[in-house]
Amino acid sequence: MPTLRVRLPFDGSPRLTQSFGARPEVYKQFGLVGHNGIDWGTKVGTPILAVADGKAVEIAFKDDAKGADANGFGNYVKLEHAWGQSLYAHLSKVDLKKDDTIKEGAQLGLSGNTGFSSGPHLHFGMRVSPYNTGDGWRGYTNPAWFLLGAGFNEAVDSAQLADLSRKLQTAQQSEATARQELATAQSGFDFQRQELTTQADLYRERVSDLLRRYAGQIPPSTDLLSSLEILVQKDAWNFERQELTAQANLWREKVTELLRRYMPGQLPANADPLATLDALMKQWSEELKQARSSQLAGLAASFAASLPPVEDTLSSRTRARSRSN
Repeated sequence: MPTLRVRLPFDGSPRLTQSFGARPEVYKQFGLVGHNGIDWGTKVGTPILAVADGKAVEIAFKDDAKGADANGFGNYVKLEHAWGQSLYAHLSKVDLKKDDTIKEGAQLGLSGNTGFSSGPHLHFGMRVSPYNTGDGWRGYTNPAWFLLGAGFNEAVDSAQLADLSRKLQTAQQSEATARQELATAQSGFDFQRQELTTQADLYRERVSDLLRRYAGQIPPSTDLLSSLEILVQKDAWNFERQELTAQANLWREKVTELLRRYMPGQLPANADPLATLDALMKQWSEELKQARSSQLAGLAASFAASLPPVEDTLSSRTRARSRSN
């Protein structure tokens, strides 16, 4: 028996809104283990077409567009075919009467929003013989296995097949090239990692030798870099201290030489040159103060001696007033 293929129940390509088997928690109220068909979002009034030649064996049309019904289909048409049945539910209009025959692609009604529906759509179901109405799906099976059209079992001609084969071959070649490039890159990375590991091990050995030479025995768990940093800091401080000590000694020698030059014979052998220089500076400061005081006293005496006597000055002023009168 050839594989069954039927057309889509409409023209165009409306959006698929719910697939077969979805939302079992919703459909258990109808005694189902899940959604037993396929839903497409179709505007109210969209022509609904027969997927194959058939006969109307069941029709339900309700005056109340949102009337309740046991299966939730609302207004629906069920067609009988040589291979089984097809169902078209939630219709707004039905164009057939029971026992009417219809050809594939002919209009059987208009889509709507009746029954258990949250918005305008078409519910389409298929029963493919032999089927069992007590299987939890009421005998319905997944229509996607049998539909032929956009998104469903589309036929592929030889040209398309050849194009797909070329694309597949190109993709496989690209994948092989990418794998080879990745392998080459990985090999290069492994070599660099090995080289860096070797250099790191050599550096660790040299650092260990250096620490043992200058710091003695080191515990096996010691962090070599931290120990090296401490050693470097210690050596730097020792170097700075030695340099400062050398500068202080040089300065002390220069002060000693200066004192011996200007104070020959006055610097004892065991004297502190800095203390001696400090005492000398204080002595010179005191002597300078005394010299300046003596100089100021002499200048004051000279100035006083140059002034005329006070009595002579007063007599001169008296004679001057007499002449003016």
